[in-house]
Amino acid sequence: MNGVLMITSRDLQALATGRDELAMVTILRVGQLGKHALLLRAIMHAGQQNHPEEYAASGYEAAYDLLASAQEAHGEVVTSLLLHPQTAAWAHACLRLTQDLDADPGHVREMLGGLGGVAAAAAIRAGIEFELAAPLRRGALLLPTFGQACFPTSGSVTIRNDGQGASLTSGDTTVKLPADHREDSPGWLGLREITAESAGVRLKVDLDDLGPDRAMRTGVAGRLDADAVGRWSDRVRRTWILMVAVSHKRAVSTAEVLATLIPQAEREGESASTRDAFGAVQLTECDHPGTLAETLVHEAQHSKLNALLDLCPLLHEDDGRLYYSPARSDARPVHGLLHATYAFFGITDFWRQHRHLDQGTSRAYPHFQFAMAREQCLIGTGTLLESGMLNTDGLAFVASMDATLRSWGADEEVPEPYATWARAAILDHRLLWKLNNLHHHADTLLRLAKAWIAGEPAPHAAGATEQVIRQWLGVSPSYIRLKLRYVEARSPQSGERLYADLKAEVRDANDADLAFIHADHTTAARLYAERIVAGSDDVTDWAGLALALQGSGCSGSLATQPQLVRAVYNHIGDLQGPRQDPRALAAWLDGTLDDVL
Repeated sequence: MNGVLMITSRDLQALATGRDELAMVTILRVGQLGKHALLLRAIMHAGQQNHPEEYAASGYEAAYDLLASAQEAHGEVVTSLLLHPQTAAWAHACLRLTQDLDADPGHVREMLGGLGGVAAAAAIRAGIEFELAAPLRRGALLLPTFGQACFPTSGSVTIRNDGQGASLTSGDTTVKLPADHREDSPGWLGLREITAESAGVRLKVDLDDLGPDRAMRTGVAGRLDADAVGRWSDRVRRTWILMVAVSHKRAVSTAEVLATLIPQAEREGESASTRDAFGAVQLTECDHPGTLAETLVHEAQHSKLNALLDLCPLLHEDDGRLYYSPARSDARPVHGLLHATYAFFGITDFWRQHRHLDQGTSRAYPHFQFAMAREQCLIGTGTLLESGMLNTDGLAFVASMDATLRSWGADEEVPEPYATWARAAILDHRLLWKLNNLHHHADTLLRLAKAWIAGEPAPHAAGATEQVIRQWLGVSPSYIRLKLRYVEARSPQSGERLYADLKAEVRDANDADLAFIHADHTTAARLYAERIVAGSDDVTDWAGLALALQGSGCSGSLATQPQLVRAVYNHIGDLQGPRQDPRALAAWLDGTLDDVL
């Protein structure tokens, strides 16, 4: 790539607000192309310097030369290959490995050989006849955008492309690429593709269950059978129809970003993207078009921001502080907060426009989602703008998001009860986050516990409102009440039939949760308190108690510092034995605490 990409203030505003962002996406792709070309040179340098024997045995230079020949013959082919997530993920992983002086030599040789697959794929597409040797990686070689050749043993492979077509030979085994390389054949696993089109907007993504470097987190799915591929295709197509109907403009730019879907086998409802592979999304199957659309918008936002940060740093050097972040269970560094906020901006815009679709169905769910996402995003922009961690470009970027969100609040009224639902859901999330991430000094907790046991008034103890954010690495809360609200928002039922639906679809909900959802706050508070007295230390029960008390007009310390009330309560239990009603402790503490929510 020649020249330097310059990001203007207008470019930043286009990407921050979602207006006229298609041209900016093109700039981001050019930036990624340049980065990946530099990665190949960096791998060459690291391999030569740190692992010279493995580098020489890997055939990296011959593969690089073949790739250069393909570039001269058909530059657009190499551009497509270098931008593909399979190539990008391999290149980042290979560079990290070759920079490790203690890396296993065999692994280094196999990873360096991955360029042979990239070069072969480019040369085949460019119509170049060639013969190239490369080491296998665990008995296989990936040809990005084509598929993977598999052999019974490890070793090396010779790749040929001649008048008879392309083939790969290792030992006595030869694998021929089928005419339709996306189909399977003996020794060959094709990379499947999903296409969807609506109102002239076309989405084309690979369904990658092959790439050895595809996993962004644990739980990646193995090879999908034909039925699973069919389900994925059907769900993506139905989702794409919705996405185009919601926003033709956003769908066009999203189609330019998304390149690969990576099936995940576990943790239903989760998704991920990575700075290593622009346009790749790891996600679980989803049968609800609105939810899948939200996921694709969310992860496309992450990809765009990752690519922007490669070109234009928005943040000062991280100072180690941690923050509350929209929809996250853990405390996040400022980089993570920026990502979460930008992702939620896209989600907010999606549900904002979705609310106005005339689909003959209830708009409760989109109203609820829009109100909730907008308020979560505003928390993020507000925190970022006050953090002192944004540079000049970052301030302009986040301020543009913030102003747009506020304009949506002025122009996009949310009817009741959905606005109230959203406020409660956001408070619920904030309470759960505090219970898991905020901690108090042990001497403060002990002083308060002893005063309670002695029957003394709550002391105005120094440090009662001092709290420490610690990185929480536990299992995410189940967000039971949010799940119940989702069911209610989507259900056409009411009364007893709705109650039955809620119990059937959210089986781990208890009677206190159901009472809260039905706005019986007094009953909910009593039931949550009884669960805690009976021995429950589940943060979901503590947050539920705080919500129910607030709904009854009795907020206070549980709504502002639930983690302190819970910690003191547990100290009292350790010192005294019998557990008492936590509402009494909360009332006792109410006079001592500042409102720090």
